[in-house]
Parts: sequence; C-alpha cells; structure tokens
Amino acid sequence: MADRVAEALRHAGDAPLVLFGHSMGALVAWEAARRLCRPGDTPPAGLVVSGRGAPSLHRDVRLHLRTDAELVADLRYLSGTASDLLTDPDVLGMVLPVLRGDYKAVDGYRYEPGSPLSCPVAVFLGDRDPWARQREARGWQEETTGPVTFRTFPGDHFYLTARWDAVALAVAESLAGVTAG
Repeated sequence: MADRVAEALRHAGDAPLVLFGHSMGALVAWEAARRLCRPGDTPPAGLVVSGRGAPSLHRDVRLHLRTDAELVADLRYLSGTASDLLTDPDVLGMVLPVLRGDYKAVDGYRYEPGSPLSCPVAVFLGDRDPWARQREARGWQEETTGPVTFRTFPGDHFYLTARWDAVALAVAESLAGVTAG
C-alpha cells in the first residue's frame, strides 16, 4: 500500500506535502513518507499520525484470525461502529471481509529500522484509546529528527469521528507550522 501511495504522491505537484493517517493509515502514511525520503524524491514537509503507537512497537495479536463474533466484539469495544449496524447481517457481510483484510495487513506488518524522517511529526490520540496509548505513542520521537508534538483529544480509538472540528483545527495548526518555514 505504501508503495502505491508514495508513487501517486510523487506526481502530486510542488506544494509542500503533509501526510495524515489514522490507525492502520498512520502506518501507511509513515511508510509512504519513508519512501518519499529516498534519493531523487521530495521528502514530505510533515506527517500527522493518529490512533497509533510508534511503528516499532508491534502487537502480535493476530486479529485477522478471530471469528466473526470476535471481530464484532472488537468493533463494539472500539466504539467505532453504530451498534445497530453490528446486528445487521447484510452490513456485517460487507464490513467483516474488509475489516479482516485490514487486520491481516496490520498483523503482517513488520517494522524495519531505517533512517528517521527529518520532518515534523504530529501525533494525535484519544485519551481512552485502548489501541494507542501515550507511552506507545512516545516512540514516534525515534522516527524523525524533526520536532514531534502530541495532542490528546477526549475519546476512544475513533475520537476523530465525534471531534472532527477539533481534529481539523489541529491538523490546520500543524500545517501552518510546516508551511510557515
């Protein structure tokens, strides 16, 4: 995924590029940023990661091997899906294969040490997120030589759904710092 994202972004124009990713998307954004730091490419001006601990921290939980009932229980636990949708067999028939695929991608991810980024990294977290805790997020400081900022919002793993206005403002503030330099 990161290879495809980086390839698409190579043709995005000359404006400063800031990548944003939440949860699995944070890993994809970070890996794409690493690829864009290769010789001959234009490195990103910034990275905003959300709902994810540092990529060097891997949890071997094998979520993709869980039963459908366990995946639904996980969705309930994370509070990311309306509960009435989790009882609809048609919705589950569409959602569970995609979720299982996402979980398989994350479960199969293996961190490979390399040169750190040089851009600023903003780390956003929900204060009650069971999948991205403050101590795990601190590891992002090892992934860049640029400044790292942390922002905690009220909420769980999907805090950004209920707080999109505050998250958008925080992203804008991060962009202002990047594009002002």
